[in-house]
Amino acid sequence: MRGLFATAVFCLAATVARGQAPPPTQNEKPKDSQADCPMHNAHAHEDSASSAMNDRGEKGMGFSQTTTTHHFLLSADGGVIQVEANDPTNTATRDNIRMHLTHIAKAFASGDFAIPMFVHDTTPPSVPVMQELKDKIRYKFEETPKGARVVIATADPNALAAVFQFLNFQIAEHKTGDSTAATSASAKHVSNCYLRTSLSEFSRLGMMRTTGPFQNKEAGASFQCVPAGYKIASSQ
Repeated sequence: MRGLFATAVFCLAATVARGQAPPPTQNEKPKDSQADCPMHNAHAHEDSASSAMNDRGEKGMGFSQTTTTHHFLLSADGGVIQVEANDPTNTATRDNIRMHLTHIAKAFASGDFAIPMFVHDTTPPSVPVMQELKDKIRYKFEETPKGARVVIATADPNALAAVFQFLNFQIAEHKTGDSTAATSASAKHVSNCYLRTSLSEFSRLGMMRTTGPFQNKEAGASFQCVPAGYKIASSQ
């Protein structure tokens, strides 16, 4: 009887042991759960590209990109480039921001976009148009409590569309979360661009007229200049 009981216990223990995973060896490394993510490589590449842009930004602008906040805002007649220090007591960064944006306002007015070209390692969309129409775009430097901003304004519809495209590109690159849609006043203003400009001229400017409300299909893609409800005019 005792022999039967011992045999039953042994069989039960063997069955349980077979159902358990073998313990990891000392040389076995824990599995990286992120490696199972199908987008892991894409995320890693994106993080690397963003880090490289921030490094170039610090060199080109003269202040840390992680201790400051950028905003790119679209307005009825242009937009705003704004940078502020995250820490209101960080006066050194605040002053460096003001120095940088003072330079940017003057450089852009003269058609010099060397700094954004260096920071983004490419020519931002619409820069050639903004250079060509530089005499029709105004850049005004203004101080803010924690930094500064450059207010961009134009009455020219082609220049306005180019400014929107430039700001949308910056929003996407810096991941600011700012709205890429212009105000209704902007839509009314830019409709002039749509109605006055031929298809061939839009093509030359690197833009595309669609029914989309002022949004890039993706960073660097054709700019959707026209609000919904307008018909495409025939080429001149």
